[in-house]
Amino acid sequence: MRGTRGERGAALVIVMVIITTAGLVTGAVLSKAFTNQRTTIGMRDQAATVYDADGAAQAAINQLRRSTFANDVGSKCFGGSDTLALPGFYPASYGDYGSAAGSASIVCKGEAGTGQQGEPVPISVDNKPGNALLTLGTDVTDGQVYGQSNKQITIHGGIVSNAGIDSSQAQLTATGGVPIKAVGTCIGPITPACSKITTPVSDPNYPLAGDPPVAPAGVPACNNKNKVAEFQPGFYNNADLLNNCQSSWMLFDPGTYYFDFTSGASHVWTVNGTLVGGTIPGLTQPGVPASSAAPAIPGACVNPINSVTAKGVTFVFGGDTQLAFAKGSSAEICATYAEHQIPTAVYGLKSTVVNGTTTVRGQSGCVIAVAGCDLISDGGNGTKPSFYFEGFVYAPKASINIAVNNTAQPYFNFGIVSRRLSLTTTGSATTNPLIYLPDNSLGYGTASTIVDLTVYVCAGVTTSYCSTDPSGRLQLTARVQITDPSGSPVAGDRKITVLSWSMR
Repeated sequence: MRGTRGERGAALVIVMVIITTAGLVTGAVLSKAFTNQRTTIGMRDQAATVYDADGAAQAAINQLRRSTFANDVGSKCFGGSDTLALPGFYPASYGDYGSAAGSASIVCKGEAGTGQQGEPVPISVDNKPGNALLTLGTDVTDGQVYGQSNKQITIHGGIVSNAGIDSSQAQLTATGGVPIKAVGTCIGPITPACSKITTPVSDPNYPLAGDPPVAPAGVPACNNKNKVAEFQPGFYNNADLLNNCQSSWMLFDPGTYYFDFTSGASHVWTVNGTLVGGTIPGLTQPGVPASSAAPAIPGACVNPINSVTAKGVTFVFGGDTQLAFAKGSSAEICATYAEHQIPTAVYGLKSTVVNGTTTVRGQSGCVIAVAGCDLISDGGNGTKPSFYFEGFVYAPKASINIAVNNTAQPYFNFGIVSRRLSLTTTGSATTNPLIYLPDNSLGYGTASTIVDLTVYVCAGVTTSYCSTDPSGRLQLTARVQITDPSGSPVAGDRKITVLSWSMR
């Protein structure tokens, strides 16, 4: 009997061990199955969120492709809103691992400086000078002088003087968030405040880019006041030809012009009528007769600030040659655009250039003398000329003296480097920038708009605006370039380039 009871006890222990082991194995299996189920559900939910965000971004891009949004000031990406709401965008799924529908919202922001807010041409440090105005003269009579009616004079870009700045008779303002600096004393109201520098700024030594001096292919007859006088690039050594030219207006075809007046009665070229240098819209090649009627200025020639196809002129001045604008005259000189070269309208020659039998002297005489004559000038107050330099003016040895009268606006686009500058105004003169240095552009031009897309997802929620819902989760960001081949947005005919795409 004792043996029987012992066997029964041992069997009971064995049974208990088997039951316990089976329970542990079953529990582990069930736990693993439950974990796998939770993992599957989690992966499904995560995948749904990713698909929801990805699909929402694609929907937003497609809507932009079919829109005409071009980043105009005040315009919205999606019609009347910058947010595209997609309630219930991701459908519900059913079955063992089903889920409720999800929503998404896409917030769009146009990149400043692109599309219609952008510069029409690429502008960078590669094709513009460092400052809007740099005067290199160090004599006390050099520097910069502004006046005379306490009127605001505006310059867009940095201002630097190796001498002083006298704004006692004006209100000098620099726009563009750039400084005003001077080695000498600054006088008068100046905004932002003029800062002192101890070391004069060196001449940047911008090179002359253009054809060498040659005899022009032809010289107009200049004997008919009812016809245009069309000039060809080359070397001109006699101011009489230009001063005595009888024509309706003077056209200088694209190219490089050298002026060093060594013969004739005067070394000053005085513009009396209308002068245009550069490409006239609609005039496709030199030698094609232009209209006898003088064109309206400004806007007569293709401006390098507005077009990468601008093919213009460079006026190179040597010796003691000077350019003056007479009463009532008008002129527009457009330079050639280049991506890696400053569009230069006027170049003061610092050293002599020799090409075969043609010699053009470096600037000399009264033009480079302190308190001498001015390379560029007008007739002073009351003459009211209207002239526009649509390109850089580089004359580091020379002086420029301009008086702005009433609404006449002598613009210097792309800035100035000179020895000295005098710029005076009357009380009714414009407060627009008289010297303008273009801001850097992103290089896309107005035909391309950059937008940033931020995608928010609300899992299991069918709210209208997921981006503001408490359950909303930032899931995706994308940067997209919209390009219009024709230059103007055409719904459905726009190129989309994804610049970046990042899941969160």
